[in-house]
Amino acid sequence: SLKKRTWSASEILPEYYDLFMDYYESGELIPIKVFNFGPEGEFSHKGTLTHATVDEVTWKSDDDGTGFDASGKALNFIRS
Repeated sequence: SLKKRTWSASEILPEYYDLFMDYYESGELIPIKVFNFGPEGEFSHKGTLTHATVDEVTWKSDDDGTGFDASGKALNFIRS
């Protein structure tokens, strides 16, 4: 059987809200690239979640600014 993975992302920029809502409402499967970010803003690609769904989108507005969180499931993770 296939293992299912879960994923979550927080503090996503507001300009991506419509895109995530489209994927949430359609249930379309998408690849999600995974990055690690260092203290100086540098980043490295760690892999890709395959056949991912967006299962929840939560709009947030707080002292740190406006943005949203999202989470979902994926069927696999392929390391880069």
